[in-house]
Amino acid sequence: MDKNIEPILIVQHINIKWSKSSRGGRLAQHRSRIPKTYPLAKTPSQTVKNATCLIHYIEFNETNEFGTPHKEKILVCGHKEKYEMLNCILDPKSAQIHFAWSNGVPARTPNRTFSITSRTVTKIEYNARLASISDGNWHYVHEIIHATIAQPTTDLFLNIKPSMNFTGLQHLW
Repeated sequence: MDKNIEPILIVQHINIKWSKSSRGGRLAQHRSRIPKTYPLAKTPSQTVKNATCLIHYIEFNETNEFGTPHKEKILVCGHKEKYEMLNCILDPKSAQIHFAWSNGVPARTPNRTFSITSRTVTKIEYNARLASISDGNWHYVHEIIHATIAQPTTDLFLNIKPSMNFTGLQHLW
């Protein structure tokens, strides 16, 4: 850990996507083995020094049977940039995540705002069934979001148990 780096807002966003064809059976078993936290991707210290917020995005899907991430990237954002996820918006300026159900079924209420603080981890986890605009078929998502204000280390989300958990998991028939 570089002592010259100030603590910043860090978010790990794990996005798991699948279709009806992998809703059950062997692929459902593979999907259930995806860890809910990952080592934070290494980021050059110069990038971190200039950042207000780091987002570690990890996406899994059925194309490789959920074996390894399909996509993984680090996004750097400033105070004015908001990061939108399905039904959540991260506001780095206020260090808050706003959960407002607007897409998918079954619907969840109430809307909530989570304040992100240092030395604590906020975890938000939910799923949804969505209709595809292109072909009309259903597809499914499972979102896992961890957030804190800290210095980035690869084991950041592996070593701190969330102090605030919001779980909106539903049966996705």
